[in-house]
Amino acid sequence: MQVPKATQEERDEKPKRDVVPEGEYLVFVGSVKAKSLPDGTEEWNVQLEVMDGPSKGRWLFDTLTWNKEWRWKQIQVLEALGFDLSKDQAILPDHLNSKPALVKVKHNKKGDKTYANVRGWEPAEAGEEEPF
Repeated sequence: MQVPKATQEERDEKPKRDVVPEGEYLVFVGSVKAKSLPDGTEEWNVQLEVMDGPSKGRWLFDTLTWNKEWRWKQIQVLEALGFDLSKDQAILPDHLNSKPALVKVKHNKKGDKTYANVRGWEPAEAGEEEPF
């Protein structure tokens, strides 16, 4: 691919996007990236694609931290994505990809910035199919 020379104006141009409005959204897991924290705890960064409404195609992000303090969230997210937690099982980050869920978004202000935070997970309604 031939890429044209970049001007300084193009370098300085940063598109402004409004945050996803507060509300409930049907999403699909786009990707999950695992990393280890300095204390050895595993953390998964979950990228979610909004699948309906005016925010369709926008991305939301959430984090799963694999320690006892965040066990409630692990359960909420995995059950919302359809995992049966009535038995022990090995779940890898890729196992979450393309799974649907309903998430609740709340705004959080820090200084002059507003962030769209995922504050709740529920199973997608019956009939919602995986997109891929």
